[in-house]
Amino acid sequence: MYLQLLEHKIEMLKSGQSRQIPDCKIELDLSYYISDDFFASEVDKIAFFRNLESIENEQDLDYTHETFLQGNDELPEAVENLFLLLKTRIRMRKYGVVSLKKMMTNYVFEFDKSIDVSRLRNFLELDRNGDFVIVTAHKIRVETKHWRDAKAFLQFILA
Repeated sequence: MYLQLLEHKIEMLKSGQSRQIPDCKIELDLSYYISDDFFASEVDKIAFFRNLESIENEQDLDYTHETFLQGNDELPEAVENLFLLLKTRIRMRKYGVVSLKKMMTNYVFEFDKSIDVSRLRNFLELDRNGDFVIVTAHKIRVETKHWRDAKAFLQFILA
């Protein structure tokens, strides 16, 4: 992992790219867990989670999800929730979102301080109900009234 980070940093410095937006931290009331029963051994479990850590785009995540489905007849809701959260993190990074959490009756998105206006504009296009409220230049609030739970809200955002 350390070598991967070091190689990534060297590549960024060589190419002159600006710093990358950090992963989106998601704090929602959503259960996600993969039971040890899904893995033949501890080594398989560690390999699976290392693979999840290295995923950087939705296509790779979808492939991993499909591969995981092939080995199991049906996935429990908590496992599906894990893949939903991972997909949300990847997608939100594209928009510059660094945090998504539920605060009382609202979902709150916080954006990286260095994002450009076009990313914020693209994010606002997700608002098909007209519920997104800009609180500050780096924070958007959405009332929870249209969604029965966090899972339904994430599915709406990813649709």
